[in-house]
Amino acid sequence: MQLSKNSINDNSIMNKRILIVHSGFSSWVHFNIYEINAFFMKRYGNYKIDALICNKAVTACDFQTTGNVEIYHRHDWQKKCETCIQHTKKRLTSFCSELIYQDLYIDDTDIKMVDSFLNALPEKITQDYYANLNFKGIEIGKRAYESFQYFLKLGGSIGDIDLIPGTVAYEFLSSSILHVISAKKILKNYDIIMINDIGQTSWGLWADVAFAYNKKVLLCDVNWLLNNPPLHYREITSRLYDDAYEARLRHPLFPGIHKVNYIFSKLSENQEYINKGKSILSNRFSEKRINEFDIHNKYCIPPNKKIVVIFTHLCWDNSLTFGHSFFNSYKKWLLTTYNEIIKNENIFWLFKLHPYELGNHKHVHPQYNTLNYLKKIVEEKPSDNVKLVDTPDINTSDLIPLMHTGITLAGTVSYELPSYGINCITLSAGLHSNLGFTIDVKNEDEYIQLLKNIENLTELDDRTKKMALAYTGLLHSNYISINVEELYGEEGYETKKLSSEKIEKYVDEYFDEFSEMIHRKNYNPLIQNKNSLDTIVPIQSTNAHRKVKIDSTLNLLVDIYRYASNKNSTHSISFRNSLKKGLYSIQNFSCPICNNEYEWHPIAYSVEGFKWNICKHCGLFQLNCRLPKNNMNDFYESGEYTDICTGGLINETRFMLDYKVTARLITALLKRLKYDFSQMNILDIGCGAGSTVLAMKELGATVKGYDLDSQKIQFGQSIIKEIEIGDALAYD
Repeated sequence: MQLSKNSINDNSIMNKRILIVHSGFSSWVHFNIYEINAFFMKRYGNYKIDALICNKAVTACDFQTTGNVEIYHRHDWQKKCETCIQHTKKRLTSFCSELIYQDLYIDDTDIKMVDSFLNALPEKITQDYYANLNFKGIEIGKRAYESFQYFLKLGGSIGDIDLIPGTVAYEFLSSSILHVISAKKILKNYDIIMINDIGQTSWGLWADVAFAYNKKVLLCDVNWLLNNPPLHYREITSRLYDDAYEARLRHPLFPGIHKVNYIFSKLSENQEYINKGKSILSNRFSEKRINEFDIHNKYCIPPNKKIVVIFTHLCWDNSLTFGHSFFNSYKKWLLTTYNEIIKNENIFWLFKLHPYELGNHKHVHPQYNTLNYLKKIVEEKPSDNVKLVDTPDINTSDLIPLMHTGITLAGTVSYELPSYGINCITLSAGLHSNLGFTIDVKNEDEYIQLLKNIENLTELDDRTKKMALAYTGLLHSNYISINVEELYGEEGYETKKLSSEKIEKYVDEYFDEFSEMIHRKNYNPLIQNKNSLDTIVPIQSTNAHRKVKIDSTLNLLVDIYRYASNKNSTHSISFRNSLKKGLYSIQNFSCPICNNEYEWHPIAYSVEGFKWNICKHCGLFQLNCRLPKNNMNDFYESGEYTDICTGGLINETRFMLDYKVTARLITALLKRLKYDFSQMNILDIGCGAGSTVLAMKELGATVKGYDLDSQKIQFGQSIIKEIEIGDALAYD
C-alpha cells in the first residue's frame, strides 16, 4: 500500500488527488467522516484519495489528553504513538488508494533545521512571543500555542513558557516545524487536503501550507450545535475552501451568505425557518433553574440597573481560531473588558462562565482556567457592580428575562439572544456575526466606547428578531443527516468499518445537497450590521492608526501605523512642536530608482505630513514625503521614532509582529513574480531590527541590511547577523 517517494513526484502518473491529513487521536468518528466525504468527492470530481501517515514525533504531539495537569511534565509518547499509527493505517487502508508516509519527507537536514530554529530561541519566552513564532511564512507559534492550550485544557495566565526539550510546549513547536517542512514537499502533488478542523497543530498547519500553495481545503465536520446527539447519527457538514481568510471566517455549518441574504430578503415567505428557530430555542432553553427574583437577591442587583451579561468561552476552545477577533488572546479580552466595565456604574455586569468551566469538569485545567483568572482580576480591582456567575445552577435561559445586552467573542448567543429581542455584541468578523442581527465591533477603541455607553442601546425591532430566528432555523437545516449505524459492514460496530455499497446509496441520495453545501460562500459586502454604533458611540480615537487614510482600491497598507501610540504622548507632541519650530522639516523626495519628482499615485498619509506613494514611472512604493537626512539621527535618538512609529513596544514584541506581517506580505508579493530566491541578492536600507532581512534569508536569498538605529541593530543581531549600523547610501 505504501507509495514510494519517487512515484509520488512523477507527474506522469498523477490524477486529481485529495490527501487526508489526520494525526494524533484516532477516533472512529473522524474516520467515518473522512470515508463518507471521500465517497462524495470521488463522485464529485473523480478524485484519487490518499492519506497521510504521520511519523511518531508528530503523531505524539497531536495527542489530546488530560492525563497530567503538570504543564512541564514529560509524556511517554511511544506506546500510544505506535498504537495510534497502527490503528490509523488499518482504518485508512480500507478506503484510500495510497498511504503517504511522512517519514519519507523528513531527512537529517530537516532535523538540523528544526534543532537550529529551536536552539536560537530563549529558554523562557512570553506566551505572546511563543504564539507569534513564524517558520518560512507559516504561523507555527499560533498552531502550537492552540494545541498547547488544548492539550492541558489551559486558560488564564500561566506566565512565561519554559522551552524544555521533552515537554509539551517544546514538542508542539518541534512538531509544528516538522509539519511545515513535510507539508511543503508533499502538497505540491495534491489538489485538495481533507481535514476535520482548521485549528490545532496538524490540521491548522497543513491548511496554512495548502493555502500558501494555492491548494484547496475540504473541511469536513459534524453539527456540533446539537446537544448530546446519538452516537450513531452524524450530521455531516463540509466546505471546500480556497482562501485562508474565508476558512477562518466561518465554520462549514454556516448556511452560506447568499442563502442567508435570500432568506432575510423574503422573511414573510420563509416562516418555516422562523418557526424552526423558535422550536429549537424553546427546546434548548426549556429548563429553568432559578427565577429572576432569586438572581437579584443572590447577586445583590439593584432593581433600577440594567444587566449586561458577558459570556465567556471554554478557556482552551480556541475561540479566536474562527472569526478574526481583533483581540489577539482570550486573556486580553477578559482583562480589557473588566478594566472598562468597572468604570460604568450605570450597569450591573455579570460574567457568565461556560458550563464546562464549572464543577471540576475534566475538560478544564484545575488551576489555569477562566474562573480562576477572573477571580484574580476581581481581587486586584474589586467592584460592587461586577459579579461572576460561577455556578452551574444558573444557565442562559434563567438570565434571558432580565438581560439588557449580551457580549461574546463568537458564541452561539450571537443568534440566541437576538432571537429573544436582546442585543448581542460580537467581537469577531465571522461565525454568526455581521449578518444584520448583532452589534459587531471592529476594533478595541470602538469596543471600549461601546462599554461606556452600553445603556443607550435600544431593543431590537421585530424584523431583526425574525432575522435571528430564521438564521437559527436555517443553521440547523444545513447538514446531511446520516445514520452511520446503517452503514456498518459485516464486521459491524466493533471494527467501525463501513460498507462501500451502503455509502454509495447515501451518495446517490444526497449528492446534489453535498455539491451545493461545499461551495457555499462566507461573506458578502452587501450585508451590513443593522444596529449602527454611531448613535451611541462617539467617533473618536487616540490611536495613531486612525490618522492614516487608505486608498479604497488598495488594501496592502492596512498595517501602516499598526503599532503606533497615542497621538497625545509626550514624544508625539514633542515631534509636532519640533515641526512648528522648524527644528524638523518634512520634505518631498524624488524616486531613488528613476528620479521621478511629480507623478505619484497617492496611497496614505499621516497628520504630521508623512506621505506614502507609488511612483507612476517605475512602480516603487515608498515614503517619499519624509524627514531629510540631517533630521534622522535626532529623530531616532530622541525616542520619538520608537514612540510614534512603534507604539513603544519592546524590541522583542515589535520584531515578532513585524516579522509576522513582513513574512506574509513580502513573501506573497515576490512569489507572484516567480523569482528564484536562491539567486537573489537583497539589500534592505532602513532594515530596523532585520525582520524583513530574516524573512528573505529564510526564502534562500543572500541578504544584507543597514539601519541608523543602533539599538535596533544591536537587538536584531542577536537573531540575524547580516545587518549593520550605517547609511547604506553612503557606501560605494
